[in-house]
Amino acid sequence: MSASQHDASAKEHDKEASAHAASFNPSAKEKTSCSSSKAAQPCWTSEQNPSEVHLKEADKHRKMAEEHRVAAAALRDAEQRSCQGIAPTDRDMSPFHHREDIASVSEIEVSVPQGKNTTKKTEGVAIVLRAVPGLTREYLQRTAECHLARNAVMGFSMPEMSFCPLSIKGVRVSVESVGNGFRAEIRGDSPEAIQEAIRRGKALSGAPEAR
Repeated sequence: MSASQHDASAKEHDKEASAHAASFNPSAKEKTSCSSSKAAQPCWTSEQNPSEVHLKEADKHRKMAEEHRVAAAALRDAEQRSCQGIAPTDRDMSPFHHREDIASVSEIEVSVPQGKNTTKKTEGVAIVLRAVPGLTREYLQRTAECHLARNAVMGFSMPEMSFCPLSIKGVRVSVESVGNGFRAEIRGDSPEAIQEAIRRGKALSGAPEAR
């Protein structure tokens, strides 16, 4: 869920809590008795407040509202920490928007032991950016992490970022220096995230989309 979705859910639970609290009547009474099948066990008549269930429901919704508020605050705090020191234009614009500075795009493949043999496993996409003036590995890493945090706050629902591999839920990024540039490796936590990252990466370079 995005931060705004958490906010909306918190408001809904607040409304439910208020409605249940208003339905509680402290003076309401209802006589109850049990039906015992055991002759030696008495079945006493007692009084209870039938509206007390609303107090329990109100408390449950208040707790759920608070959980959503905490989650929203955590997302926004993570974004603020990740984006600290990043230029406003770089916060708003994906580093992969600069297609003219993309040197290459390739799939990330690793060798996995399988008995006496090894097999190839695809983990994501690697995008190499040219070393433009002022760009460092550290800055590119922090910019990418900033975008991951911002996308999480938005619930990964950003149509204007549909080209960017960083706006896919379930991806992580690491940046390293390579020759005259920087290699950003974007790995996915699921087959779907991996394939979508590859598709978007290849689209950035104009290469055929991954199947």
